[in-house]
Amino acid sequence: MKITINPHVVKGPLTKFWKSTGFSPSLFDQTSTRKFLTSKEVEHNLAIISSLPNQGIEFVRIHWLLNLLYFNSDDTINWDLLDKVIDWIVEDGMKPIIELMVNPETVQKKELIKNGGRYFWKWLTSAVAQRYVDKYGRKYVSEWRFETWNEPDLKMYNVLNFGLEEYIDYVTGCAEGINSVLPEVEFGGPAGLFKNQSSHPLCWGFLNYCNNDPKRCNLKYISLHKKGNGSSSEILNEMNSFHLQMKEEFPNLAMLPLINDETDLLSGWWRNEDWRGDVRYAAAVCRTISLYRSMRTLKVKSISNDNGFLNTPPNFFNQRTLLTRFTDAEGNAHFVQKPVYAAMGLLSMLGEDEVQTIFQADNKFSIIATRTNHYNNDNKAVGLNVMIVYSSDTMELNDTECELELVTVLPDWKNARYALYKLENRLPNPKEIWKKFGSPTVPSITQLTVIRQHQEPKRVAFGYVNEIPFSIKYSAVQPSITFLQICDYSVGKPGKIKKLKAYNVGGTELLLTWKNPADHFSCIKTYRIEYCSEISQSGRFLRINKNVVIFNSFFVNESMTKNGTVLGFYRVAAIDLWNRKGHYSNVLHFTT
Repeated sequence: MKITINPHVVKGPLTKFWKSTGFSPSLFDQTSTRKFLTSKEVEHNLAIISSLPNQGIEFVRIHWLLNLLYFNSDDTINWDLLDKVIDWIVEDGMKPIIELMVNPETVQKKELIKNGGRYFWKWLTSAVAQRYVDKYGRKYVSEWRFETWNEPDLKMYNVLNFGLEEYIDYVTGCAEGINSVLPEVEFGGPAGLFKNQSSHPLCWGFLNYCNNDPKRCNLKYISLHKKGNGSSSEILNEMNSFHLQMKEEFPNLAMLPLINDETDLLSGWWRNEDWRGDVRYAAAVCRTISLYRSMRTLKVKSISNDNGFLNTPPNFFNQRTLLTRFTDAEGNAHFVQKPVYAAMGLLSMLGEDEVQTIFQADNKFSIIATRTNHYNNDNKAVGLNVMIVYSSDTMELNDTECELELVTVLPDWKNARYALYKLENRLPNPKEIWKKFGSPTVPSITQLTVIRQHQEPKRVAFGYVNEIPFSIKYSAVQPSITFLQICDYSVGKPGKIKKLKAYNVGGTELLLTWKNPADHFSCIKTYRIEYCSEISQSGRFLRINKNVVIFNSFFVNESMTKNGTVLGFYRVAAIDLWNRKGHYSNVLHFTT
């Protein structure tokens, strides 16, 4: 199949509506929630999720986040635990979607509904909003999202046993509380499944109430959870049906954008499904995104694949997560990126403007072609990034092969270079390598190092653009994701790496994360991660990553430093496609 990319015809800006994820504690009681959400494992999970290029995941939505609050007997609030987790999210460069959902241990149900629960919820939500406006500033917090109670019609979430009248009081109080502090912020709901109206009266009642009095609700979006039964097409069919019903029954809300913050291919994040551990899941997520893009009549603001969960051992790779974790005897969690994480990384490398593609229509192929917004002195684009997804709407194993040819007529770039990356099951991936090691419950550090060497997309071709039009042929097997990047030399060498941080994993491991130079995001060949010993900062720095690293995190162990310790000094620099080295990050001294 021939695919022609025309970077001279811009279709419009590429809206990256998929940059959200979410997760929840495994247990919902307050003691378990507080222990889990403030754990080192969650801190490291957030750090790695936030380390995709170009802030590939921007929003994170955590169930029962407000259970971190302590309500004092004098009607004051202890913010310490909530501040801790919000600080992690903010320091990682992400933004929270705060669910206004809490089971206050010191507030009895009868007190909540006395004189209408509306007053309690107005007090609480305004206090939360004001707390973080004071802490981080109005401009930044106005970029967050606030959302009503998750799936209020389900008993597992509706722990306060809201009836419709109490629930509407709750919604009104939340709207008044948020509006009193941040009327401009994105406030929405009802985060419902929207099954039939008799069994799900609260989320439908929410729409009816806000449709009758839209100013009082002050909604900026409608959130809903439409999931597929292993099918991305089913998600879009459900979304389209809901949209049509909104237009007919709730016309005053029909113009609001939709957010599906649980656009799960299969409900039940905890289910152990073989396809979730390999490229089938990665390709299906990208196919789902492409299907959303094709539904031009839907006004979709954001979707979340809701896959930020921490897997529960002994379930490795096969739950709905971006990462898998192995917990050693001392309780230290060692994370590995899954192919779906790599897919999100490739999505984050797409440019800002979508350009024309020409190919024979085939519903098994999804293509997003973009160019960057950066221009050289001759006003020519300096980057072309193309993602080709080969996936059918099934999770069955399939090795159907297809020969592809990518052709593009580039601007008159001089000394342009290209790189071609692939994700597919016939290439080694972390789960496959782990299984070859015998599927250990706790892989050794040596085994983890080998497993992680196969967690990023594989660069299968690399070179100069010698002819115009440029053409490259390759074979793809279903399912797969292919990513082509072409860069012009005039982009200049990479800038300085920012925000290098270290996290003590425990045992003999250290996690490094950083932010990429914003001016060179699509043309990085690899990062160079360097170490020198504790003894002297003036000592010689040595490169410790033997493999290519194109994402913004790296695990260090004692065998890499060759010093019997991970204590010492670290720095990171970007190397571009022409082997030009950018400015090093500030030196980081890790001591504990």
